[in-house]
Amino acid sequence: MNVPYLNEGDVAATDLSLSAKYAVAALRARSAGFVTQLSEMQRLTIKPAAAPVGSPLASFLRQYDQTVQMMVMALVTPSIENQNIFKLQARLTKQQFVEIWPSIRNDPRARSIAVRRLDGLMAQSSLKAIYGLPSNFDPSVYRGIYLQSRRTVGLRLKGNARCSGLLLSSEWVMTAGHCLQNQDEQSVRILIDIRGNGDLSAITPDDLWPRSGTGEADQDTIDFAFLHFTPDAGTKAILDGIDSDAPLCLERSDIGYQEPVIVIAYQGDSPVKVYDNAYIWFPFRVGSNQFKELSADTGAKLQRLAEAWYPDSPTSQEHFFEEDMSSFEKAYVLMPDGVTREYRTARSYLGTRPYFGMDTDTFHGNSGAPVYTREDPNRAVCVAGVFDGGQADSEKIVAGTWAEHEFAIPISEIVTYVSSADLNAARKNDRQIASRQALVTLLHSLWIQ
Repeated sequence: MNVPYLNEGDVAATDLSLSAKYAVAALRARSAGFVTQLSEMQRLTIKPAAAPVGSPLASFLRQYDQTVQMMVMALVTPSIENQNIFKLQARLTKQQFVEIWPSIRNDPRARSIAVRRLDGLMAQSSLKAIYGLPSNFDPSVYRGIYLQSRRTVGLRLKGNARCSGLLLSSEWVMTAGHCLQNQDEQSVRILIDIRGNGDLSAITPDDLWPRSGTGEADQDTIDFAFLHFTPDAGTKAILDGIDSDAPLCLERSDIGYQEPVIVIAYQGDSPVKVYDNAYIWFPFRVGSNQFKELSADTGAKLQRLAEAWYPDSPTSQEHFFEEDMSSFEKAYVLMPDGVTREYRTARSYLGTRPYFGMDTDTFHGNSGAPVYTREDPNRAVCVAGVFDGGQADSEKIVAGTWAEHEFAIPISEIVTYVSSADLNAARKNDRQIASRQALVTLLHSLWIQ
């Protein structure tokens, strides 16, 4: 294909006449529905890169070159067919990058070459649907979010608003275990917006279960707790109504990479807030194919950061990359089946726990809040986990790593743990045994929908 304004080396050429020709081509293509800009095209790398014959990088570069040539075709003749072929080639380039990642993971030069080319494609606005994330949702999802917000409660400990929680029923609240560290039920007040007008009622629980081993100590291997309360007849009727209006389900399947989620939480005594536009970056449980994609994307991010922070020091680049990439790989523990991996890692001074990582804009006091799925408009939003923590308020991040995100305890791990928990632990009477057993039954009924 002879296209004079696209065969003179890198698109980032400084020749003004060449740039003008690009601008004219882009303007003509825009009128035909193919959107691109000179600044975007300058991110592409046209100049061929040398790669050993037969190496994985060589196959990736061939695929990349095909994609760029199809972009040229779509730019010169912006038919729907050419645009679709270009998008298909771009998708195949990303797939090829994922496939070769294990082979280039330990090759700094190959990583840099591949990531730079992938970045160029990801900068193209015409490929937003290929490389972007879904950010619009069915209106019914928002109604479900509104109804579920009635289930979020606040917790006050010794007079101070501290955490959030989820109203599982008219008698039980689920929260994070660390919120109740060194506390008993008599020191806690559950803050419930019973009438939906922002006027919070404070209720004293009569049971805290499990009382130990679930987040009350830093080295506990999981982080959750349940609070039982006994409402008066009028309050119970209202709470039963909330339960009926906002059906609850606990996510049975594992939420996957890049799936959207939300957090509904209190921040101190302020009204309940929805933390929206959040995505799962580090799922709790992944198969081999998803882990390969997750590893490639994480590695690409770390390669970008390494080059940005240490542009003049290849040694420092590699040290940073290797340290963080290794910590990511170790965090995903290979299960006995030899295929599944689970995100089980220690954070700061905390013990090793099951987590999933996401990117929400949370604040101190949001711990214990429910994390909901939100993608499928054909079903109710479901609880995926209990929010466990994240970055400190107003913290200035001076050196981002793959681990810098908010995190939650998967609901599946909570249900599994409770299924074998001791119902008799720290019980005061037989009524507590019965209510705890009813809670376990409720969790299983909500989990298998």
